[in-house]
Amino acid sequence: MLSLSRRRIQLPRTLIAVALPEGLTTRIRQVVGERATVTSVETLGATIEFLERALGNCLIIAVPGDEAVGQLLAYERFRARYPHVPVIALFVQGTSAHRGTLAMGRAGVTELVSVDG
Repeated sequence: MLSLSRRRIQLPRTLIAVALPEGLTTRIRQVVGERATVTSVETLGATIEFLERALGNCLIIAVPGDEAVGQLLAYERFRARYPHVPVIALFVQGTSAHRGTLAMGRAGVTELVSVDG
């Protein structure tokens, strides 16, 4: 279940959902309501357009499954280029791998949320 804690957190203006399942992106939109815009993109590279245009963005990315852990190199390059952009990693039950969580931690993700797939 995806939820925000009871204390009020100032959300970034735009949350960028990277290659997340549409159902999960819809749930994020429901949780944040009108406090933020949720933009869905298919690839990490597509986020650069949004990051170049405006400040106040946050990236939301799923922790990869075992078969995709090796693809985190693109994410590591992204973190090196945009270290100031907050990133939330979603551990999607039934899809994400614990190895992926550790790899994302090494790549600089500090926020992890567990969600039902």
